[in-house]
Amino acid sequence: ANNLVMATAGESYKRLEDAKNSIDLLQKAATDDKAKFEVYEDEKKEHRWRLKAGNNQIVAVASEGYKEKAGAEKA
Repeated sequence: ANNLVMATAGESYKRLEDAKNSIDLLQKAATDDKAKFEVYEDEKKEHRWRLKAGNNQIVAVASEGYKEKAGAEKA
């Protein structure tokens, strides 16, 4: 709603094709029954979320921290 980026890939891509492939993988991971969202507290004591694929690899991370845990859970 605030037009900010909600998540980052955690890495950059030299080729557009690789970035698009990463999006496809993220979409598949988000719908996998084994995937899970986690809310955690970062080093600044802000709450963030991350998406872990079924193999426990982090595939997306919140691009901003939230003062309240509920804010990260809502995002």
